[in-house]
Amino acid sequence: MQHPQQTANLKTTRENRHLTQQQVAARMGINQNRVSAIELRGIGHINIKTLERYANALGGKLHITMEFNDGRQTTITE
Repeated sequence: MQHPQQTANLKTTRENRHLTQQQVAARMGINQNRVSAIELRGIGHINIKTLERYANALGGKLHITMEFNDGRQTTITE
């Protein structure tokens, strides 16, 4: 079953998963202040690897998709 796509910022996504910053920090191996900074600055200010680690800490996976004007999409993989 496919779930509908959602749009949310990092903090809202974490809260929707019922996780605290401390829990995410522990899963990422960083301190809570760093998680706070990641959430405050947003995805435009962190590198892809950090965003991937954040997604993994929430129990998810990061997928990057490029959308083009002609309606085509390409998902980028390693």
